[in-house]
Amino acid sequence: MNKSLIALALGLTAVLSAQAAQPQVYATLGVTQSHVANSAQDIGVDSFDQNATGGSLAVGATLSRHVAIEAAYYDLGSRDYAIAGDTGRIHSDAYGVNLVLNQQVAPHLTAFLKPGILKTEVTQGASAHQVSLALGAGVDYNLTRHVALETQVQAVDDFANSGKTATFGSVGVKYAF
Repeated sequence: MNKSLIALALGLTAVLSAQAAQPQVYATLGVTQSHVANSAQDIGVDSFDQNATGGSLAVGATLSRHVAIEAAYYDLGSRDYAIAGDTGRIHSDAYGVNLVLNQQVAPHLTAFLKPGILKTEVTQGASAHQVSLALGAGVDYNLTRHVALETQVQAVDDFANSGKTATFGSVGVKYAF
């Protein structure tokens, strides 16, 4: 039994090593547009801006031709709210780890899925934190060997412990070192 597991592990290592010509490190910088499903009534205010603009940064490494892992930070922007004539701002962030499963679909176009685990944080004086599952999908369009345009949509379950889903889209530039 142990010899079979060792043989399987060695075989998988050889296959992954053969597929990855050389691990490649990359970074992506983008602009995000987020939407939270919480309504004004959900959070106990008179009015609430469900959409906000922010930025994103991801650093990753390819593990094979079809698999990469990345650490990501998403600034999901600030939202205005009003309650009893008083106004304020709520700021949202998410950061965590994504597994990137990609497949080239055309000469310069690669599609990907990004299952991940993100920690979400909402700040309005005090902070609310929640570790949530996330799922994203998108495409990279390679301009050169090192530079690609990336667009993605990602959904975060149980955003900041609200029971609601937050979605965000981002457009960015990816640089492979």
